[in-house]
Amino acid sequence: MRVEYISPFVKAAYSIMCDFLGEDRVSRGKVYLRKQDTQKIMGLVAVIGLTGRAEGRVLLGMEERTALNIANAINGEEFIEVNEMVQATIQEIANMLTGRAITELHEMGFVFDITPPAIFMGKEMSMASASQEILILPLETELGLVDVSVSIFDKVARTE
Repeated sequence: MRVEYISPFVKAAYSIMCDFLGEDRVSRGKVYLRKQDTQKIMGLVAVIGLTGRAEGRVLLGMEERTALNIANAINGEEFIEVNEMVQATIQEIANMLTGRAITELHEMGFVFDITPPAIFMGKEMSMASASQEILILPLETELGLVDVSVSIFDKVARTE
């Protein structure tokens, strides 16, 4: 993964979570790269595909309880189970995070399109893909741990 891809996602992830939850309620863990064919996923994950001249995906993963806590805080409601509104809330966070990072990358001359977010839920899930580097950004919130995972590989890196 190109170094240029990392900063926009780190900034966007932290910024979006702070926008929703408050800066005093979010702390950034240590960003690290992992090279692995299979990635273990927490109980709920929003997935957004990156397409175009570079491809990959962005995952926003958390335990179901964390998703409920975040949806409750953002929507001012008390959800007791993961329903369509909780899923839509997490999808919107993933969409905004990815959109903000992609906008910055477009300004730098990189070309990406994004797919609509999808939600996957379950216990002991994992996602397999071709062996490539995955950027992991843990965000510790008062409402639970949120992992942002970004995997991008170049087909053609820059526009003319």
